[in-house]
Amino acid sequence: MNDKEKDFESLMNSVFGSNKTLNYSKDLTKKKKKVQKENWDEDVLSMQKELMKMNERTSSIKTIDQNELVKNAKKIDEQIIDLEKLREQAIGNFDEINLEQIQSEIEKDFGIEINTNSSDFLKNPVDKKADFSHVLDELNEVVIGQEEYNKKLVNAFKRPFIMGNEGEFCQNTILISGNPATGKHYSIEKIAEILKKHQILSSEKVVTINCSLYSSSENEKIFYQDLYSGLNSSANILYFENFEKIYTGFIPLLTDLIDNGEILLNKRYVLQKEQLVDTGSGLVQHAIGSLKASGKYLVYATTLQENKIANIFSAHFINCFHDRLMTNALFEVESLKKISKQILYELKDRCQRFLEYDVHFDESYITHLIDSYQKEEGIQSLLDESEKIVQSLAQAKLNEKIKENSQIVISYQEHLLAKVSDEKINLDEYFQNDYSHDVEAVKKQLDRIVGLENVKKYVLSLEANYNVMKLRKKQGLKVTEVSKHMIFTGNPGTGKTTIARLISQYLKAIGILSGGQLVEVTRSDLVGKYVGHTAPLTTQVIKSAIGGVLFIDEAYSLYRGKDDSFGLEAIDTIVKGIEDNRDNLIVILAGYTKEMNEFLSANSGLKSRFPNIIEFPDYTPEEMFKIATITAQDKDYVLNEEVEIPLTAYFLRVQMQNSETSGNGRLVRNKIEQAILNQSSRVLRNPNCKINELLLEDFDLS
Repeated sequence: MNDKEKDFESLMNSVFGSNKTLNYSKDLTKKKKKVQKENWDEDVLSMQKELMKMNERTSSIKTIDQNELVKNAKKIDEQIIDLEKLREQAIGNFDEINLEQIQSEIEKDFGIEINTNSSDFLKNPVDKKADFSHVLDELNEVVIGQEEYNKKLVNAFKRPFIMGNEGEFCQNTILISGNPATGKHYSIEKIAEILKKHQILSSEKVVTINCSLYSSSENEKIFYQDLYSGLNSSANILYFENFEKIYTGFIPLLTDLIDNGEILLNKRYVLQKEQLVDTGSGLVQHAIGSLKASGKYLVYATTLQENKIANIFSAHFINCFHDRLMTNALFEVESLKKISKQILYELKDRCQRFLEYDVHFDESYITHLIDSYQKEEGIQSLLDESEKIVQSLAQAKLNEKIKENSQIVISYQEHLLAKVSDEKINLDEYFQNDYSHDVEAVKKQLDRIVGLENVKKYVLSLEANYNVMKLRKKQGLKVTEVSKHMIFTGNPGTGKTTIARLISQYLKAIGILSGGQLVEVTRSDLVGKYVGHTAPLTTQVIKSAIGGVLFIDEAYSLYRGKDDSFGLEAIDTIVKGIEDNRDNLIVILAGYTKEMNEFLSANSGLKSRFPNIIEFPDYTPEEMFKIATITAQDKDYVLNEEVEIPLTAYFLRVQMQNSETSGNGRLVRNKIEQAILNQSSRVLRNPNCKINELLLEDFDLS
């Protein structure tokens, strides 16, 4: 062994200890070796073996003179000192940053490219000491008014450090239940930040998986992809929300994940450009056959109580969780003050960083923010109210109303005000309110509808019920939600679609629905053409209607007997969609009275979910003439007085012959449109006549 070889061996022994060898690839610039996950000593040993293969290339090393050897020796001594410091640091307190430093040094000094997956390497945070002594106090500072919940949450994250963790299993499984907007997600984000700050976790990132996105079997691939991305990310925490809304077929997968820490895939997948690709039944190298939760905290959050979760997932599912917590947010004024000040502190920082404004808050605004708190919305109501400041100031900056680096004092005196120097600016003028239908405008449209007094009375009663429920929520009383799904029965042209559209707008305007859109469909829009097509097709229609009204015309056509499996599948999917979106979706079924009664027998759950059966009677001849007058006015025409008696008599004859096929309102609209066409020819023949008047001769009443 020549002098240079001895020097290099001495270097390696100084860093890694004697009697161990290092290996490196024949192709040093391309070789990638997976870093083992067991512990630091094993990783160091692996790196030693890689590097010491340099001995095999001694024959290619050229002889160097004594001076050059001395220079090299000095450089090696310096490298020994640097690497020894890195080694001591890594052994004492190893984390991702240390790994990156060592990797960089080795690649720089020895030309070896090392490819590591830091999330794999650090899958077991319990291997190092963890100091939880200050975590609870810091969590109580930001998650206010939930001391008991916070204590249990800290214990849930501390549990694996107490019990240890053998093998590649998830760190802990946590179930959090509680009312909406009680800080479930917020508390997880905050504890992640605190645990990263104290170097207990390697990342403060929380990966959120919204299970409501996987509501049918068609979502299997994207469900696996999202799970794979989350489980293989650098985040230590996966947060599953709305898991009770997941497709029934995926429930066993969620159970396996918390029970066994692993999901066995029913197909072979390979990874291509960070995407899972189905390889079919063929044998391939590096196939992915399972998804593992190694080293992760799995947090499942829900608004349901445990007994309802058990009804959907089973008692075994609940028992798989090591920790089960419940948010119990009952905020007193002092707690709300602390929360408000914390929110405003973060808001002040945002304004400074993004808008370059120095923002301060007057006591009047803090009082206003506390008063805006709504129990049913929780802390989110405070966040939404405070967000108006950022949006308003941003708009004021875009309008060049407030210059950069201005000092601004926010106050509230009937309006949101910003004081800049001696000027007070009304920020409400710069805030863009959410679009909503005007309640009074919708009521006026209802008033213009001819007849249907019982229908209009029912629609208006929904507002009274909604307002009473809001009062009960504010006082902390139980709220009984009444079913708003409806069945409209009656002949064609009796105003069913028109009323459905006004209902969707009206319920949006008063706050019951979030969107207010009307989605009108028939059987062809819901029922597929082949096996497996109906459920996803119907699900997609339901999704488009969430926040509004799904209006299914001729709904009875969905059921064509017990052998109509496609139709029955559509009905079952609709029933499930109603349950999954009971707070933000209204379904209205419409059709002939007799046929609709038969249709309700197709599914035992239909009748109980549609308690509001509203009959739309045929229009009387007098009502049809009123409709004709309104229809003409909407088109900027008037009816001559001589039209009333003959046109009313015509409507009477048609209704007596067959009201089911007469068309009712449609008949009226067709007659008016036909008269407008006839009037156009008459006006061209006689330019002196009134251009906006419809005469008796314009109507064909034969």
